[in-house]
Amino acid sequence: MAFSTTTGKKEENKMREPYISKVVANIGVGSSGDLLESAMKLLEKLSGRKPVKTYSRHKIPAWGLRLGLPIGAKVTLRGRDAHNFLERSLNAVDKTLKECNFDDAGNLSFGIEQYVFYDNIKYDPEIGTMGLQISVTIERPGFRIKKRKIKKSKVGRSHRVSRADAMDFIKREDVRCRICGRKQAIIRKYGLIVCRQCFREVARNLGFEKYK
Repeated sequence: MAFSTTTGKKEENKMREPYISKVVANIGVGSSGDLLESAMKLLEKLSGRKPVKTYSRHKIPAWGLRLGLPIGAKVTLRGRDAHNFLERSLNAVDKTLKECNFDDAGNLSFGIEQYVFYDNIKYDPEIGTMGLQISVTIERPGFRIKKRKIKKSKVGRSHRVSRADAMDFIKREDVRCRICGRKQAIIRKYGLIVCRQCFREVARNLGFEKYK
């Protein structure tokens, strides 16, 4: 099933089905020191991945910034980790997004005011109060042509992800298996939200004779 809002043959083309290329969690603190270390610790705690520092690219004396000064931290997630982290992040904002959170290129960006809004995350006195920014890159198969080193080319206008395509994709992408992230054959009864394959495996591990 394609997530394009267009009709006809383009809707049936699997090469037009959008997917999440990457999810980036970013925290800007404006300076180095204990606050930056807290941001690094928070991102690692939320994502399970080691974050990297971000550095200023401009010199702004009025803000006390110099070129190459560490001013923030970020972590990039792809694949299943990206899907799981995005689902947790959407739950932290009650799955409420505005149209202004999407740009014309199909990307998505939203902020989380406090990290304690995540499920099963408690307040840490060593970190204090801190929020983060989530950026999601949505692409279609074939977007590699604009990144490759040899014969780099532009993505055709009809193949780009529009704002409407991204909004429709996020609505559909919201329903995924909580165990493996699969989109097909989802069981929603009793609030399970798992695919049939994972359901059988869990039932088999619990000793249900029917699924042996």
